[in-house]
Amino acid sequence: ALEGPDGDNRDLAGLAVVGAVGDMQDSADGLVGANESIVADGVDAGVLNAQTDLDLYGRQTRPLPKLLEYASDVDIPGISNDEAGAISFLTDLDVDVKRDGEWRRWVDLDGGERQALASALMRRAVASGVPSERIEALVGTSYTLVDEEPGTELRDVSEFSTLLNATARYERGDVGLAVCLGDRGDALAEARRLLRTHRRNLSEGLQWVKTEGVTHEDHLQWFDAGSRIRETIVGIVAGMAVGSPAVDRSKPVIAFAEESAEELKVSSRGSHALVRRGLDLSTVMREASRSVGGDGGGHDVAAGATIPIGERDAFLAEADRIVGEQLS
Repeated sequence: ALEGPDGDNRDLAGLAVVGAVGDMQDSADGLVGANESIVADGVDAGVLNAQTDLDLYGRQTRPLPKLLEYASDVDIPGISNDEAGAISFLTDLDVDVKRDGEWRRWVDLDGGERQALASALMRRAVASGVPSERIEALVGTSYTLVDEEPGTELRDVSEFSTLLNATARYERGDVGLAVCLGDRGDALAEARRLLRTHRRNLSEGLQWVKTEGVTHEDHLQWFDAGSRIRETIVGIVAGMAVGSPAVDRSKPVIAFAEESAEELKVSSRGSHALVRRGLDLSTVMREASRSVGGDGGGHDVAAGATIPIGERDAFLAEADRIVGEQLS
């Protein structure tokens, strides 16, 4: 599919997959549709590996306790958002979770060890009353870039996309481009520095939401960060809030941040469970923003808009009405 007049570009399929995953195009079934043939090209060219795996963010780089503590998509009581709980769960396993006093990472475990950990996690989820469709979400398709060094952000497609995200969100797309073009020296070092800043900003933003709380409407919940959270990352913070105890999982979250003296940036995040019930945030953002003289759109599970700064309340009323219709 990617073959051009100048020969074979299938080795670039890996980057295309990084882009698709970064753009939230992968569903519960991984990448589908046109993306599926790009994955096939990457696998054929030997640059990409697609396999069923535990679907947690940070398989390459996070120590096991952090991998579990921060796994926010599926809330497992006593493990998610619970450092001590995650550690005690791991130490009770019949798996060597430390080596030379250091926590191992998912990438460091062999097949049998991964199987044991995943099974124990499933059993704990079942015992904690996590509904079965949420438990299924613990397993998904992982995409690995086989030429990258194991244990680095570049090896796992979702971690690579976050690294790129951290360059663009701070106006350093040139750094991300250089990494994509193969610079593993200065550009990668700078990208990692930007990623550390990005993580710190996300963590502070999420803490702010937890402290300030959200305001509930009938069908949605929202917060207005003003100038406290950068408008380029407020949507990511909203998505993290959806996976945290800070918000009610049964409603989408809408976040506002100042873009300029005249405009407000709006970001919305839902969950795949809400999408299955009829939520389409792309429609919500587009219609509600246009009703107040703005514009927007995106995906069913995540979308954004820009509206005039004085129109927040009118926008919220319209968005709340549309979400109510979709979920009724």
